[in-house]
Amino acid sequence: MVIAAAILGELWDISDSFKYDAAINPAGHVKDLINTMLVPTIITLVARYTPLFRRRSEVANMAEPVFTDD
Repeated sequence: MVIAAAILGELWDISDSFKYDAAINPAGHVKDLINTMLVPTIITLVARYTPLFRRRSEVANMAEPVFTDD
């Protein structure tokens, strides 16, 4: 969703450039997309692959294996 919103924003910037007869800077648009996606990507990766955003009880349950006598 974030990349879709970022791309729409950049397309809007490009259309404004055409409307106001301004120069289009492709490198600037790519830089804006990267800056927009950097933090959400880092947060997603940290949330998925580290216990940083998990509840303490979930982390404790992951650390201690539970054995049952079946």
